[in-house]
Amino acid sequence: MGIGRMVLVLTLVCLISAISLVVVDSITREPIRIQEKLFRLKAVKAVLPGYDNDPDEDKKNIAGVDFYIGKKGAEIVGFAFEVREKEGYGGTISVMLGVTPKGEITGIEIIDHKETPGLGAKITEYELFRRQFENKSLLNSKIKVIKDRGDIEAITGATISSRAVCKAVSKGLELFAKVKDSLL
Repeated sequence: MGIGRMVLVLTLVCLISAISLVVVDSITREPIRIQEKLFRLKAVKAVLPGYDNDPDEDKKNIAGVDFYIGKKGAEIVGFAFEVREKEGYGGTISVMLGVTPKGEITGIEIIDHKETPGLGAKITEYELFRRQFENKSLLNSKIKVIKDRGDIEAITGATISSRAVCKAVSKGLELFAKVKDSLL
């Protein structure tokens, strides 16, 4: 009887825990989704040049990537989209990349990373690092760190993280070049 009672109590505890997790998930799922969307839109706003439309309403999905389109009146002034690179020091780094219709970078924002606090995480803290990418394109720059014969000064102590951001941005520019005609 002692073991049967323990099994019953343990089963009830597990059942109550499982039900609690399901309830909490159902309550928090939508608010989390809304906050993630607002966070992405804040990054879009940071990397797109002056626009007067709602880029979220004018976005297009091409090749599984959401391209937020910034317009001033009827003229397209830029695009923002997320690119990822798996080779960060701590794992994947996600970058919101802003580009003009000509393919020049208007800005980058780091939107997710697992880099070491105080070292690789400086990719989010150092605006001067992120601003180095502005006005660069596949045609006028080598989007690599200087150590790799590129144009970007790596963050001291965070070369791997800096390289990963460069790779993400380069991939993004190459993707944009491929899908540009579909966006315009």
